[in-house]
Amino acid sequence: MRAFMSRWFKSLRRAESGQSVIILAIGFIALVGFVGITTDVSLMFVRYSQLSRAVDSAAISAANQMRQDRNLANVRLAATQFIEFHGIDPTEVEVQTCLSLPEDQRATDELCSDDNAKLVRVTARTISPTVFMRLLGIQSFPLEASAVSQTASIDVVLVMDVSESMLRYTT
Repeated sequence: MRAFMSRWFKSLRRAESGQSVIILAIGFIALVGFVGITTDVSLMFVRYSQLSRAVDSAAISAANQMRQDRNLANVRLAATQFIEFHGIDPTEVEVQTCLSLPEDQRATDELCSDDNAKLVRVTARTISPTVFMRLLGIQSFPLEASAVSQTASIDVVLVMDVSESMLRYTT
């Protein structure tokens, strides 16, 4: 009986000897998956912050174009150029003013205020490709950012005095 039990335990050990390799392989795949998801999500947040900064500057540029009484096509072109200047290739750039909105949206939209402020909204959409999540079948994330800017009502003038009275302070 003792010999039988000894043979049975030895055969049981031989049958379990390859299980640790399978468990390590599954654990390694899970570890790579978590690292990949973390990397892709962090890249998505970095790209979103870049898009947000680009849209902010594009909204300021669009508001400056509105101040110079340009048409909406020129304003959209200026906004698109500022977004591309930041190294982002947008799939769509949308520029809206109060006059470009449909009649039914004008009463509730933030662009149409009572004080007749010239507000401009710039919305940009782009696609952020993934690196590791392609293995899971996710090729890209859509990103969208929006910013509202107001045209400046005052121009700033800087006067430099280099007359005789101020000569001793200049070189």
